[in-house]
Amino acid sequence: MISISTDDPASSLSALLDDGSWVLAQNHRAREQTAKLAQEASALIVTFRPHRFRPIAGADDLTDESEWIRRGLRAFAKFGIAKTWVGPSRGAVCDVCGGKIPVGEQEYELVASNGNEIRLNDDCYALLVNELPTVPQRPNAAS
Repeated sequence: MISISTDDPASSLSALLDDGSWVLAQNHRAREQTAKLAQEASALIVTFRPHRFRPIAGADDLTDESEWIRRGLRAFAKFGIAKTWVGPSRGAVCDVCGGKIPVGEQEYELVASNGNEIRLNDDCYALLVNELPTVPQRPNAAS
């Protein structure tokens, strides 16, 4: 037995469009309510936050570039250096000091145990070698 639907396709389409417009209106109302709640939360945070800011103490002496470079190298070395490649440069930039490594000069590419990589020129690599004995290694770092 074959059943034939007597529903009018135009009324089905009209019902779907009505449902879609209702959903869009609900979405708009929800977004307005969310914005209103966010404003109220911001007002509460400003009202009930501590009224005194904590003082900021200490600073880095960024005028001493070699110490700044040493700090960066020590931070990298704390993860443990897993691999080192040495070869002639093709005009790369040292990741620590930002200086250009001239074509043909030695460049050092180091990979830490956590996967971070840096590229160094001769001077920065020499600083790293000098800093390695002073760097405490993390327990899971490669030696």
